Amino acid sequence: NGYGNVVQLRHGNDRETLYAHLSRIDVRKGQRIEQGQRVGAVGSTGWSTGPHLHFEFRVKGEHQDPLVMAKSSESLALDTASRARFNETARAMQATLDVAETLSGRHARAE
Repeated sequence: NGYGNVVQLRHGNDRETLYAHLSRIDVRKGQRIEQGQRVGAVGSTGWSTGPHLHFEFRVKGEHQDPLVMAKSSESLALDTASRARFNETARAMQATLDVAETLSGRHARAE
């Protein structure tokens, strides 16, 4: 295909992202990926005419506008006291989710 070096991630709930034209791939097929983890490096492989990252967001195989996705996940600023309460709650919830994830086996996998 014209994408050159590609990483495709399945996020669950029929959602996936694709990163193409990479100069280097830093993950393996089936590897668990954490949010913020580097999956590759910008490149100019495939039919690319210059270095860039080709990004796609799909739901049930249908392309979605990444800008719409990003805007729907915008964050709100919290005052100091609210931020402290939020962080405390988030830590407790993350611990619960970590346990649940090991029981369900649900997580993103590279393809």
